[in-house]
Amino acid sequence: MNFRIHSIALALALAAAPALAQTPQQQDYIKQVRAVYNKAQDSIKQGKAEPQAKNEVTFKATYMQPGAGQTQHTVELFFRTPQVDEDGRTMPAQPYLARESFNVAARKFYREYLWGDAGEPLFFYTRHDTFDKGKAEQRYYYRGGEVAAAVPEGGDGMLHLPQFERMKALLHSVQALQQGGD
Repeated sequence: MNFRIHSIALALALAAAPALAQTPQQQDYIKQVRAVYNKAQDSIKQGKAEPQAKNEVTFKATYMQPGAGQTQHTVELFFRTPQVDEDGRTMPAQPYLARESFNVAARKFYREYLWGDAGEPLFFYTRHDTFDKGKAEQRYYYRGGEVAAAVPEGGDGMLHLPQFERMKALLHSVQALQQGGD
């Protein structure tokens, strides 16, 4: 029993170590991004309470993936209300949060993308099942197109930057279809 308590304490200490290894500047930046994330979540909750205020698009696809079988893929895009510029033209809506979930065989994957007010990538979160039936999580905080912090440390957050643009392109394609354009 005592060995088990020490094992649990060691596991918790190791899990917390990467977060504690962040510099004070990284910790401050992470707090700022978390505040933007919390604001985005509140906006989504408000939209669910007031359906007329909803600005979201949801895609659901089911397809066969070679070697993995049937895949369920869902993408939710939450976007800011389109703005009108000084010439009276409606500017394309910009996403502020995207959620993506899919499976590859029995393994499940979940991702979140967060953009700042100027449309710049701020945060990427990924969680997936591992082959040994565990879970793996990674958080990347972006500033100026670079990874400012990663929790836990490691991984290559730069690999995920193209996904932000893919999500924006998806939203703009839907808007073009809704407007009868191409």
